[in-house]
Amino acid sequence: MVGPEPETAAMGTGELLLEAYAADEQLQQALKQFIDRHIMLSFVAHEGVVPDGQDPEMGYIRELRRRLQEFKTEFYENHLCNCKCHKEKPAEDPAAEAGRIPSARAAEADEIPPAQFADAGKLPDAQVAGAQTAEAQVTEPVRAAATPPARPPLPAWRGPIDELLVSNIGLMYLHGWTVPEDRDDALHRMYVALLRLPSAQREAWTERLRPITTVPDEPRFIVLPGLKDETSGPLVPATPAGPSIVAITTHPLDPEVTFAIGGERDLALAQLLHGFGVLVSQVRCLAGVDTRLLDAVTDQTIAKFRGMTNGPAVDRYRNYVLARLRDLAQAGTAGERLYGAVRLDEALRSLVHAPVSADDSWWGALRSASFRLVNHYADLARKAEHRVDVDLLSGAYGEVVESGNSSKDAMAKPGPGRRDGEIAACLRLHLRIDGQQWKGRVQYYE
Repeated sequence: MVGPEPETAAMGTGELLLEAYAADEQLQQALKQFIDRHIMLSFVAHEGVVPDGQDPEMGYIRELRRRLQEFKTEFYENHLCNCKCHKEKPAEDPAAEAGRIPSARAAEADEIPPAQFADAGKLPDAQVAGAQTAEAQVTEPVRAAATPPARPPLPAWRGPIDELLVSNIGLMYLHGWTVPEDRDDALHRMYVALLRLPSAQREAWTERLRPITTVPDEPRFIVLPGLKDETSGPLVPATPAGPSIVAITTHPLDPEVTFAIGGERDLALAQLLHGFGVLVSQVRCLAGVDTRLLDAVTDQTIAKFRGMTNGPAVDRYRNYVLARLRDLAQAGTAGERLYGAVRLDEALRSLVHAPVSADDSWWGALRSASFRLVNHYADLARKAEHRVDVDLLSGAYGEVVESGNSSKDAMAKPGPGRRDGEIAACLRLHLRIDGQQWKGRVQYYE
């Protein structure tokens, strides 16, 4: 198996979940309830789960495997017991039921003449046959209901996808991802989702999915510019359901991005603007491709992030990030340019996933590249004799709020494998220029 080592969840909880998933429909439903209760457990929330000197993630995996095995054993014991009891229970005899007399009428029953007992015990042959037919009609539906309907087998192409979704890496970064019914659509969406995984895992699972991917005879391509230190190549392979998205360092910027930047005579500023232009071109494209993206910037008055699942939502974000780039290009002083860079960085960082994409994923690399560009603008502001502090917020959310570096109305989204109150991602950098402060924004676990 390409991916996690044998002691990871891909070989532990992954195999157990897949085995249970294919068992029967009743276990599948019960297993979903089990996952809802336990899959979001913190890796380090339970005392005694992680012995000293051991990886907390491995402790969590062992604990989840133990609980899952106990759950399966208990389920099958109850399930088999119920089936056995049902089979051993004798069919109800209508005549015997009629012969049961409440205790309050026992005295009256004793006074019945013996002749009546003799008459009641003799049934005509026609009545006996009718009673047997009635019994068959009553018990047959019960037997049919006791046997769960056969679950149709999953198509072969679902195997690698399901294996990824129930693996440790899938639980961390793809929690809640659902598999579309259409094969090509499912693979196209999965390739886009792989951009949220750590780079090594993305490459490994891309290879795992390649054998079941149908490449169209005439594949479509979307070519994006890439940063100088970024490896050129496909971000998303081509499928019949979607085009291949390729990043090439020498490719020109999005025409609208080029127009927003305008002409810049200073070589250093032109290079910085071009770097931001590359990032803006990339997110404007992926905003219309990745349906799991959330917009956390265009309207900060709402309690939840906006989903990027329709045209107006995508256009809203694309216009917003383009406007921030235009503001940066038109800024006059070094301080104004730094402020504009932080606002543009916020627009890039606030295109998020739930759970948060990995720091060493493609999306994590985009955030890191944006932060480097902001620091270059900060250096230029310092050379212009501005007192500057730029902070990437991390750690405990409560401590950051108390320090005054983040606004108290910061957006929140839960995520697996982290402690409550821990910052998951910085959405806006904390900025000070000559004593004036702009508070940051964070995404934290609750």
